[in-house]
Amino acid sequence: MAEVGRARRWTDEEVRLVRSVAEHCAIAVARADLYEDARRRATELELTISEMADGFLMCNERLDVVRANAAARQMLWDAPLVGVSIPKDPPRVAVEELDGRPIARESYPIVVAVLRGEVVRNREMVLRHLTSGRKRTVVVTAS
Repeated sequence: MAEVGRARRWTDEEVRLVRSVAEHCAIAVARADLYEDARRRATELELTISEMADGFLMCNERLDVVRANAAARQMLWDAPLVGVSIPKDPPRVAVEELDGRPIARESYPIVVAVLRGEVVRNREMVLRHLTSGRKRTVVVTAS
């Protein structure tokens, strides 16, 4: 580099400073690329989940529903799901064994998966709408 009209002699400290700034710029560009890639992948995942024919429900560690796709809402008679707290909110749907015996909330597959860290696969159960009495048999996997 040069000053206007004449060559400039850079000190070691100035060279270190310029190199440091260049390294920080390179890191910022790499982080921006990583962020863009993560954002693109998140968008792809969101689209995949929203278009799935299977119901998808995601809870946080407090068992608050944070994500549910259209298939899950339809399966539960179009009930609003996001923001519902499984252990706290009054149930809109009874969850039963195939023979009609009620399943306690602490035995719901999502509760077992979140609180006990267990994977539940292909658990058959019946969902019964508490107002209309309509029933649906579902197969649930939770992890």
